Amino acid sequence: MTWLKIAGIVVVLIVVVVVVTNFLGTKKAATPPQPAPTLDRVWQQDQQRLNAPIPQPNQPTADAAPQPVFKPLTEEQAARAEQLWQMVVTSRKMGRLPVIPYGQMVQYCRQIINEFPGSEYAYRAKLALADIPDSARRQYNITEQELDVSGFYKRQ
Repeated sequence: MTWLKIAGIVVVLIVVVVVVTNFLGTKKAATPPQPAPTLDRVWQQDQQRLNAPIPQPNQPTADAAPQPVFKPLTEEQAARAEQLWQMVVTSRKMGRLPVIPYGQMVQYCRQIINEFPGSEYAYRAKLALADIPDSARRQYNITEQELDVSGFYKRQ
C-alpha cells in the first residue's frame, strides 16, 4: 500500500510540473515560424536556378560584368546536349531525395563537359556540379577543373 501512495505522489508532482511548465512557456512569438519548404518548392527553385538564362555577349548589361562566350553547336549537337541537360535537371531533383545519390547527375554533367566543351551546356553542367553539396563533390571526386568556368570568359 505504501508504494501506491508514493506512486500517486509522483504522478501528482509530474502533473504539477507539466502544468507549471506549460503555463510559464506560453509566450507568443512575434512572428510565426516559417514552414519548411516542400520538396516540390525546392525542385522548382532548382529548376529556375539551373535553367536561368545566361546573358549573351551581344546583350548589354547594366553592370558591364564580363559575359561568358560559348562555342556554337550544330543542331544535332544542340539537341543531344539539351537531352543530356534535361537528364541533369531530373537527376538533380532525384538527388535531393534522402536515399538517391547525385551519381547520375554527376555522370551526365561529365558527359556534357566531355562531349560539348566550351558550349553553353558545358557551362551549365559546371555550374550544376558546383551547386551540389560538398559531401557529394568529395564522394564523386569532382575536381576544380570540372568546376572552373573561367575559360568561358574572354580575356581583355
